[in-house]
Amino acid sequence: MHTCDVLILSASYGAGHNQVSAALKTALTGRRPELRVEIRDFMDITLPRANRITQVGYVQMVRRFPAGYRWFYESTSSIHPGSGAQMILNRLGRDRFLGFIRRTSPGLIVCTFPIPAGMLSSLRLQGVHLPPWVTVVTDVVVHSQWLNPGTEAYVVPDESLVAALAARGIPAHRIHPFGIPLRPGFAGLPGWRGDSQAGDDAPPEQPRFTALVMGGALGVLDAAPSICDALLDLGSDIKVIAVAGRNQILRRRLAHLSERSRGALEVHGYVENVPDLMRSSHVLISKAGGVTVYEALAMGLPMLIFRPIPGQEEGNTRFLSRTGAGQAFTRISDLVHAVRGLMVNPARRQSMRAAALAYGRPHAAERTAELLLSLVKDGGARSTRPAAASSSYAALDAPGEARWNQSL
Repeated sequence: MHTCDVLILSASYGAGHNQVSAALKTALTGRRPELRVEIRDFMDITLPRANRITQVGYVQMVRRFPAGYRWFYESTSSIHPGSGAQMILNRLGRDRFLGFIRRTSPGLIVCTFPIPAGMLSSLRLQGVHLPPWVTVVTDVVVHSQWLNPGTEAYVVPDESLVAALAARGIPAHRIHPFGIPLRPGFAGLPGWRGDSQAGDDAPPEQPRFTALVMGGALGVLDAAPSICDALLDLGSDIKVIAVAGRNQILRRRLAHLSERSRGALEVHGYVENVPDLMRSSHVLISKAGGVTVYEALAMGLPMLIFRPIPGQEEGNTRFLSRTGAGQAFTRISDLVHAVRGLMVNPARRQSMRAAALAYGRPHAAERTAELLLSLVKDGGARSTRPAAASSSYAALDAPGEARWNQSL
């Protein structure tokens, strides 16, 4: 007896994993209201005492010691699923996790955070009976922690990752380039931002140029006050909206600056109306979290990245630059110069907007939900094995799949 039909395993390192999880739950229950969908923090299940400590440690590392985070990210980027280091990682909290899975008995597991898929894979290879699981990758990068034998399907942000994952031995028919699932409301509207080329869809009163500055849910863009101050120096033709997230110190610094801006700087803390803020802005200045990048693409919002976090954010930034929808900067002066260029060049804004919309995937949540529902309907019995187990991935995958199929 299943206590939940779909179990979504997330984590609270930033807000991206949780936002993707919520988007999937909304899409699933919107199609099947009777479906029992549960979202749980994987670290709360396995290492509850260490969870908060590791969250704080992650934020402090990316803020204060980015070189250390880069070393950690790169040193773990190519760990083989069968390596000793990976096996040690997969044993952390194993008994708690297995007990939780047996109690909830889900029909399908969705991993929006990479580590639970590794533990599931390890349990499967040990002969433990498990439901199928799907991994939803939340960055435009290939990191070994996302890739694990026995995974039924991978949902990835972009078509370019299909070949990259296939090169790691994952059968192409398991890889679904749907985009990153987003919450409802993230979809661009033609001609919204007052551009001269917008046509009849433009709002009747053209707003002044608006720059949206966001530091993520945790407010880790420490340079936000300096960026906003420099933007305000561009004159009365610009309005700045700054979102500090849950960082109260950052919010107070921005509020102090706002008091001197005579209404040109609007400050928010943590907000839920991000689609509205993006829709009313001409450019987004932010960190390069995967979810934020895909929200901006879906909205057709040009994006300027300031000092991306090493690792996954650098990969997201390279992808964004390739699309033509964004640029990255390490100096505030160069960033402000780019904003000034967008202010005076509507054609440039339109070009970046068109590039963003071309790569945006506003329906990723719906497409992913359809895939998940097909697995729930089939009870996980559908086989997606490759015809020949020739790759290292397939060779690792085959024993676990055989045990799973024999248990059906």
